[in-house]
Amino acid sequence: MKKINLVVVYAKTNRRKITYTTTRQYYRNKLNRNFSQKEPNKVWVSDFTEIKILGAKFTLCVILDLFSRKIIAWRIAPKKDKWLIINTFKDA
Repeated sequence: MKKINLVVVYAKTNRRKITYTTTRQYYRNKLNRNFSQKEPNKVWVSDFTEIKILGAKFTLCVILDLFSRKIIAWRIAPKKDKWLIINTFKDA
Protein backbone atom coordinates (compact mmCIF):
# COMPACT_ATOMS: atom_id res chain seq x y z
CA MET A 1 0.00 0.00 0.00
CA LYS A 2 2.91 2.36 0.69
CA LYS A 3 4.37 1.78 -2.77
CA ILE A 4 1.23 3.00 -4.53
CA ASN A 5 0.28 5.61 -1.88
CA LEU A 6 -2.94 3.97 -0.67
CA VAL A 7 -4.33 5.18 2.63
CA VAL A 8 -6.93 3.40 4.75
CA VAL A 9 -9.81 5.61 5.86
CA TYR A 10 -11.46 4.35 9.03
CA ALA A 11 -15.09 5.16 9.74
CA LYS A 12 -15.94 6.82 13.02
CA THR A 13 -17.77 4.54 15.39
CA ASN A 14 -21.18 5.78 16.37
CA ARG A 15 -21.92 4.44 19.81
CA ARG A 16 -25.58 4.61 20.67
CA LYS A 17 -27.21 3.47 23.83
CA ILE A 18 -29.10 0.27 23.06
CA THR A 19 -32.18 -0.53 25.07
CA TYR A 20 -33.44 -4.09 24.97
CA THR A 21 -37.04 -5.06 25.35
CA THR A 22 -38.44 -8.35 26.53
CA THR A 23 -40.14 -8.98 23.17
CA ARG A 24 -36.80 -9.28 21.34
CA GLN A 25 -35.93 -12.76 20.14
CA TYR A 26 -32.43 -14.09 20.63
CA TYR A 27 -30.89 -16.92 18.66
CA ARG A 28 -28.15 -19.27 19.76
CA ASN A 29 -24.77 -19.29 18.10
CA LYS A 30 -25.17 -22.45 16.04
CA LEU A 31 -21.76 -22.30 14.37
CA ASN A 32 -19.71 -21.77 17.55
CA ARG A 33 -17.01 -20.19 15.35
CA ASN A 34 -16.69 -23.44 13.35
CA PHE A 35 -16.49 -21.97 9.85
CA SER A 36 -15.39 -25.14 8.04
CA GLN A 37 -18.37 -27.03 6.65
CA LYS A 38 -18.58 -30.54 5.18
CA GLU A 39 -21.46 -29.98 2.73
CA PRO A 40 -22.16 -27.30 0.12
CA ASN A 41 -25.11 -24.93 0.60
CA LYS A 42 -25.54 -25.95 4.23
CA VAL A 43 -24.35 -22.67 5.74
CA TRP A 44 -24.34 -19.27 4.08
CA VAL A 45 -22.97 -16.13 5.71
CA SER A 46 -23.57 -12.52 4.82
CA ASP A 47 -21.69 -9.28 5.34
CA PHE A 48 -22.06 -5.58 4.57
CA THR A 49 -19.19 -3.40 3.38
CA GLU A 50 -19.36 0.32 2.74
CA ILE A 51 -17.36 1.48 -0.27
CA LYS A 52 -16.82 4.87 -1.89
CA ILE A 53 -17.01 5.27 -5.65
CA LEU A 54 -16.21 8.72 -7.04
CA GLY A 55 -17.03 10.29 -3.66
CA ALA A 56 -20.42 8.58 -3.29
CA LYS A 57 -21.01 5.98 -0.57
CA PHE A 58 -22.48 2.60 -1.46
CA THR A 59 -23.17 -0.53 0.57
CA LEU A 60 -22.10 -3.90 -0.78
CA CYS A 61 -23.90 -7.00 0.52
CA VAL A 62 -22.27 -10.36 -0.14
CA ILE A 63 -23.49 -13.92 0.57
CA LEU A 64 -20.80 -16.58 0.87
CA ASP A 65 -21.05 -20.37 1.03
CA LEU A 66 -18.82 -21.58 3.86
CA PHE A 67 -18.08 -24.94 2.19
CA SER A 68 -16.70 -23.67 -1.13
CA ARG A 69 -15.85 -20.11 0.06
CA LYS A 70 -17.43 -18.82 -3.12
CA ILE A 71 -19.75 -15.86 -3.46
CA ILE A 72 -23.32 -17.02 -4.00
CA ALA A 73 -24.84 -13.58 -4.60
CA TRP A 74 -24.04 -9.91 -4.17
CA ARG A 75 -25.79 -6.58 -4.49
CA ILE A 76 -24.77 -2.97 -4.18
CA ALA A 77 -27.08 -0.17 -3.06
CA PRO A 78 -26.77 3.51 -2.12
CA LYS A 79 -27.90 2.83 1.45
CA LYS A 80 -27.89 -0.01 3.94
CA ASP A 81 -31.39 -1.23 4.70
CA LYS A 82 -33.29 -4.47 5.19
CA TRP A 83 -34.30 -4.64 1.51
CA LEU A 84 -30.68 -4.90 0.47
CA ILE A 85 -30.16 -8.13 2.42
CA ILE A 86 -33.61 -9.52 1.57
CA ASN A 87 -33.10 -8.99 -2.18
CA THR A 88 -29.57 -10.40 -2.00
CA PHE A 89 -30.87 -13.59 -0.37
CA LYS A 90 -33.62 -13.81 -3.00
CA ASP A 91 -30.94 -13.60 -5.69
CA ALA A 92 -29.03 -16.42 -4.02
